Amino acid sequence: MNPRVLSTPNTNQGVLSTRKKNPVEDKLAGKVEADADDSMVFSKKLALDDYIIGKQIGHGAYAVVRVGLHKPSNKKVAMKIYNKEKLMEPNRRRSVRREIKLLEKMQCKHVIRLYEVIDNRKYVILVMEYVPGGSLHGYLKTQPNKRLVETEAKRVFR
Repeated sequence: MNPRVLSTPNTNQGVLSTRKKNPVEDKLAGKVEADADDSMVFSKKLALDDYIIGKQIGHGAYAVVRVGLHKPSNKKVAMKIYNKEKLMEPNRRRSVRREIKLLEKMQCKHVIRLYEVIDNRKYVILVMEYVPGGSLHGYLKTQPNKRLVETEAKRVFR
């Protein structure tokens, strides 16, 4: 899957919107997919219907992470769900926008892939690659000095 941003009508001016009009947005005004080389795609209104959202597998200050299933491909994904009510502060919005931009650009086997972003009235949902086994942060907390020795790091990051 190529990373894409999904948005419902009238939410492009929502909490995370600060982008200026550009040729890509003009091309996408009809809510159709762009060429594969375009980094962001606005798509159908009911994109969330393509997923089954499962149990919570993590949480942070701004979001919860749940396991999900992409129905068309039957692929397991991680869904990081931000409640827009918690993103009212400008610094938090900037942080989420930065996370999205960075994940879109990353093409590394050691970094979680961002498949798409769904933006509706209540939530911003990052649909990402699912990696089983818990969080790296949780694992590091169990290690001496909260660090990995080189041999252990090689095993984890293989």
